Amino acid sequence: MRCIGEDTTERLVIIPEQVYVVQYHIKKYACRNCEGSGDESRAAVRSGKTPATLIPGSSNLWFAATPGLLSYVFVKKYADYVPYYRQEAGFKRIGVELSRQDMSNSLRADGGGLNMLAPPAPPLPADGWG
Repeated sequence: MRCIGEDTTERLVIIPEQVYVVQYHIKKYACRNCEGSGDESRAAVRSGKTPATLIPGSSNLWFAATPGLLSYVFVKKYADYVPYYRQEAGFKRIGVELSRQDMSNSLRADGGGLNMLAPPAPPLPADGWG
C-alpha cells in the first residue's frame, strides 16, 4: 500500500501547577584565631551572601517570596478574582502550607515592585470631565 495523505488529531494536555523548592546552601566559615579573643571587631563566624530577594527581609520567613509566587498570587487575586482563602485551600490541596496572611503581607510588602506593572494614571484635566 502507498500513503495517500495524513490525518492529524490534536489533544490538549494541561499540566497543573508545579511547585518545587529551590535550596541555596550558604557556607559558614569560622576563624580559629578570632575565637574567644574578646575582640568584637573581628567576627569569629562569617557567612556567604544569600541570593537577593524581591522583598527585602522575606528570606527571614519560612519561605522567600519569589517573583513567580508573587505573580501567581497577584494574578489569581486580581485577574481571576480568587480570594485568599480559596487560594490557601488550593495551595493546601497540592501540599503547600501558605496562609492567606502570608499572601496578603507579601503583596503589600512588594507594593513598589508591583507598581511597575501599570503606569500611573494621568492627572485629571483642570476643567474636570467636561
